[in-house]
Amino acid sequence: AASDVYKRQVSAWLAEPDEMIRRGLTDSLDSATPGQLQVISDTSLNLLTEHPEILPMAGRAALLNQDASTLEALVTVGGPAMHHLLRQASDMLDTSQISRLLNTTLQAGSATTSALAISILGPSIKGEELEMILLPQLGHRELGAPAALALASNPGPHTRQSLQSIADSGNSEAATARAKLALSQLDAREDEEARR
Repeated sequence: AASDVYKRQVSAWLAEPDEMIRRGLTDSLDSATPGQLQVISDTSLNLLTEHPEILPMAGRAALLNQDASTLEALVTVGGPAMHHLLRQASDMLDTSQISRLLNTTLQAGSATTSALAISILGPSIKGEELEMILLPQLGHRELGAPAALALASNPGPHTRQSLQSIADSGNSEAATARAKLALSQLDAREDEEARR
């Protein structure tokens, strides 16, 4: 069957020790049809637990196919290839898909993957949507600082007010400190823009 050809491509990728050839096999997915991409994505996803190194191929197939559910499954796995996958997702997905992917990562991904997702995906999300996702993260030990920096780099019309409210509340020492960090970054950004 035709799907066997694409399953063999996944097997060939796994068997190939040369990273350049693996990259070539991954890049060849750009010319695959949606059905072919689905076979590769499904096959890769089934092998992911046993072979986490397949993430680049699984991720590329999912991105090209706009397969949000597979991408969401991949971010829960994490790993060294996650940076590249999140960069590609930021470039290829629309804002609602990016927002959903970031939410999924925050809920089910590791702290390392979540912090990476905040820094890469956060700038693609605007204003209030970003606030809804990241303001609750300010008190998180590992995610608070990346959340503060993302909020400061991509503020909405009410970001300053929301951050000031958290900074003034004193409810959580960590959230207060991160809100103040974001406010100082906003001030620095505004000062720099005023000098231009």
